[in-house]
This record gives sequence, C-alpha cells and structure tokens, in this order.
Amino acid sequence: MNRIPGTIVLLLAFVSLAGAATPPDAINYQGVLRNGGGAPLDGSYDMIFRFYDAAAGGSEILLDEHLAAGTGAVSVSGGLLNVALGSGNLLDGGGVFPGDPYTSLSQLFADFTDVWIEIRSAARC
Repeated sequence: MNRIPGTIVLLLAFVSLAGAATPPDAINYQGVLRNGGGAPLDGSYDMIFRFYDAAAGGSEILLDEHLAAGTGAVSVSGGLLNVALGSGNLLDGGGVFPGDPYTSLSQLFADFTDVWIEIRSAARC
C-alpha cells in the first residue's frame, strides 16, 4: 500500500443551542486529495478519520474507518472525495473520557463542542 504523505487536521466546531435538535449520526465531508506534487488523484483509498478533543496533543475520541476490507474505501475522482462521516466502521478512540465508549458521531457531538479531525489515507491497488 502506498501512503499519501501528510495529515490533514481540521476543526469541526458545533455550537450547542438550548433546545437544539439531537446531533446527527452522520455528516457529509468533501475534500480534495492530491499527491506530493499537487496533482489530483483518482481511485479508491482507504481512509481513517480520527476525532480529537484538541488540535495538538489532544486525546483521540473516536475513529471512523472507511476501508476496502470493511465498509468500503472512499472513491476519489479528479481529486474530489465525498464521504459520510459516521457511516464507516466506528471505534472508540484511545482517550479516556467520562462518556466512554464513543461509538457514534451523535454521542461525540452531544458531549464535545469543539472537535478536531485527522485524516489518513492509503492508496488501494
């Protein structure tokens, strides 16, 4: 498996409002995947989305795996990808929190107002 260099860290901030609806079980994520030279990629890629409680040095809350040998790899065309976070293989993260285990995005977003995401991808042959 070829590894795509680099890690993307994004802040997903959700504002909690009094009487607000229950957080969703899945959210749509769109992005661009490029090689080291900046060219857009095509194909199917295993991707793991890791959710953290801080941008640096944070604890891992939840993992969402989108793997060919599981719920299915992520399709990328012209560099563009579209994936429903929360629809992969959800695993409790390595961090220890009062709400453990975290096994859904709705549970995660109900307990955390600021969440950071790390995305790792690997090429499929």
